[in-house]
Amino acid sequence: MSIEDLIGVHFTLGMYIRNHYELFDLNKVPHLIQEYKILNQIPLNYDGVAEEEREFHEFIDNMNVSEDAISNFIVNLLWQELKDGAK
Repeated sequence: MSIEDLIGVHFTLGMYIRNHYELFDLNKVPHLIQEYKILNQIPLNYDGVAEEEREFHEFIDNMNVSEDAISNFIVNLLWQELKDGAK
């Protein structure tokens, strides 16, 4: 399976991940959102951003952090691990 074909598992494996794991529960998956943000180059904080621009950046970046995006991220990581392990 190529990485382009992973969209086909969005409604199967991706839905399973979204429905069976509480992706935003920091007690159950404490580093998941932080790792997702780091690997997708989304700032963890906005210390260097001017106050008048901070709200806009937080809004845009938080749109990119959804259960769909995180489950897709997990599926991609699993795919990469399986591909690397098959070598």
